[in-house]
Amino acid sequence: MTGDTVSLEDYRRRVVLLNVWATWCTPCVREMPALEQLHKAHEADGLSVVAVNVDASTPGLGMADVQRFIDDVGVTFTILLDPGGEIENRFRVSGLPMTFLIDREGRLRQKIVGAREWNEPDITAQIRELLDS
Repeated sequence: MTGDTVSLEDYRRRVVLLNVWATWCTPCVREMPALEQLHKAHEADGLSVVAVNVDASTPGLGMADVQRFIDDVGVTFTILLDPGGEIENRFRVSGLPMTFLIDREGRLRQKIVGAREWNEPDITAQIRELLDS
């Protein structure tokens, strides 16, 4: 949101939950509070929740819409903007939301298509396993 360039390398040695989303995507919006809870519960353990917004690829939407959403929902984890649509090509995003779990070594461990309840026991167990390894 500040205009800085960010790389996954910046998150080395942390478990990353990389979420690709848009403000116009109802399932994306619906899962944001659960992502916020996950962030608050596990940030100190080494989890970085990073959400990449792709609104810029939609005519008429941009940074002001994303900022308004962040303010309304109260999101405190990292929100990045992808004005060039690079993440959609690089990660082969076929629908929104799409989430990638990346281990401390930068290896993709899981690709999750669609919204999830991020506090479900099976998902939190997977994240806990990555955090403990």
